[in-house]
Amino acid sequence: MAAKKISFIELHWEKMLAAVGGAVLVGVLVWELVLSGTTVKVGSESVSIGTFEDRLVKQEEAIERKLNGDLPAGLELPSRKSVSSADDFAARRDAELIAGDLPRNRPWFGGMLTGLADDRNVWFYEPKFAAPKVGRILVTRDAFDTASIAAEDLKDFEKSSPNFVERFLKSESTDVTWATPTATVPLKALWAELQNESPSDRPARERIKAPWTNGSDAGGLMIVDVVFERRQKKPDGSWGNPVTVTPVVGALSYRSDMSSSDVGSASLRDTLIQGLADIGAQMDILQPPLLPMKGGYFIEPASSSGAAGAPVVDPIVAARQRDERKITAARAQVDRTAKQLEEKGGRLDPPPPGSNDGTGGGTAPPKDRGGGGGPPGMGGGGSMKKEKRDAEGQEVNKAARIALTKKLDKEKASLKKLEEAFAKAYPEEKPVVSVDAAPEPPLRDRDELVVWTHDFDVQDGATYQYRATVVVFNPFFTRKDVLVEEQQPLDRGAGIASAVSAWGPEITISDTTQFFLTRGSARDGVGGRRVTVELFRYIDGVVRTTSEDVLVGDPVGKNTAEKSGGGDFRTPYYLADIFDDGADGLVAVFEVRSATGQSAIETRTLADKDSEPYRTLRDRAVAASPKKVAAREPK
Repeated sequence: MAAKKISFIELHWEKMLAAVGGAVLVGVLVWELVLSGTTVKVGSESVSIGTFEDRLVKQEEAIERKLNGDLPAGLELPSRKSVSSADDFAARRDAELIAGDLPRNRPWFGGMLTGLADDRNVWFYEPKFAAPKVGRILVTRDAFDTASIAAEDLKDFEKSSPNFVERFLKSESTDVTWATPTATVPLKALWAELQNESPSDRPARERIKAPWTNGSDAGGLMIVDVVFERRQKKPDGSWGNPVTVTPVVGALSYRSDMSSSDVGSASLRDTLIQGLADIGAQMDILQPPLLPMKGGYFIEPASSSGAAGAPVVDPIVAARQRDERKITAARAQVDRTAKQLEEKGGRLDPPPPGSNDGTGGGTAPPKDRGGGGGPPGMGGGGSMKKEKRDAEGQEVNKAARIALTKKLDKEKASLKKLEEAFAKAYPEEKPVVSVDAAPEPPLRDRDELVVWTHDFDVQDGATYQYRATVVVFNPFFTRKDVLVEEQQPLDRGAGIASAVSAWGPEITISDTTQFFLTRGSARDGVGGRRVTVELFRYIDGVVRTTSEDVLVGDPVGKNTAEKSGGGDFRTPYYLADIFDDGADGLVAVFEVRSATGQSAIETRTLADKDSEPYRTLRDRAVAASPKKVAAREPK
């Protein structure tokens, strides 16, 4: 068989393929280098390869001019970046938080904190808190001691509560009558509800994450507010609309912050957690203190409602012990601030007005231009930078010392007020305080607690009822991004309100001037049918008393303010009748007329002078009376 002849293409196909590949490569190079105008990045500009070498030369010349000090006009040098020193860090750490919202938790960040980074389908138990139980209502009369209120505090009160300041603290008389409604909060039940879960639900409800309750692994119960409502009885016996009792002036309250802050404010969440971590601050919300009073007649209710078998604590002893705990906490805080100030270098008072460097001078020191005649910061081997850095550190430390000095002075003033109030309330005793005293237990470790507020808007002769609601810190607040979609509405609001309590007992505010029947006769005598009454009234925080004879048809009480030791003892009562019923003896019938024109009949007997209110007022009036000193005859 003859061999097949090989074609030309088969014989030279490798050479032809190499030639085509070479032609394509040459074309690409020509396109990139000649036709497409290839550019490179020089600084912030893009230049072609052809001009690349010229730009390098120009850049070299520019750098050489800078090194030789031949700086062209208008050249902007980059600003020096300062590095925070240890003093700057300490000052920022000790400074108060700046108002404003912090960023919300994003899913990935919240997931890392709560273990939900990989699973966001968890349903949580939704707590429903039981209502508190309203207890008794105390009515107290006294007068504000405005001289004991610091001028700085008074300015703050004028901003937050201008009507209150104008009505009570800047009026001619600081006498006031107020009601103190109380309620018992079931702390144990609230804490159990926060720890509850419901695995039988579909989907199952898991227990709330412990860090969500107060930012710690241990978790905790925080009550951000106790809201009392008041309603007044109308003349026809019906009740008016409920009115919310305003927070006590001078006491800690987050109510305005919670109502004005945007929903989802992480800054509000952190403020509540940090503030209520202190049990003293928590107790000031639940049992708000009063502004300084001249008489000190208010006696705090017992902190516990008194379970069966529990020891009964004298309210006066309980009030004294709480005052001692306040003094202990205040002293401990003063010691902590004093130690911080000592570590910073000691006391440093703020500069006088017109000074800006703390030395009393009104002009700033000249700026250091550096050495060597070069541009700023280039001469003198860089010594200016070090000096400036040292000066900045000193300024920061100086500011921290001034801030701590102001804080220490304010805390010492608060401690002094507490000690003076204690000495006035308990003149025969010294406070038993110790810096190492055991702190009050947290709320979650107590069964229940009696809470209260002070209502200064009550009126003489009016009848009221109160009810209460407890607001617990919302553990879901600002957690929307780590909640399932169906539970995301739980994120709204910083607090969860408990159920509303039932209305408590009725309380009628007695008149400012109180009177008691002491003697009299129902028979017609020479002077007519009359009775003798003894009247009492708190005037400038002191109980004043007077007595007078009242005939049938006469008003009870007169205005004796023009006399020494007198006052306005007028009442809305008139003596309507006198008779002897044989059992109670003398009975006097009085008619009382209200400001609305309504009238009512009230009877009094001689047994009034044996009552507890009469004895209390009589004792206080005697204690307030000036001591009589016998005059000596001249020799």
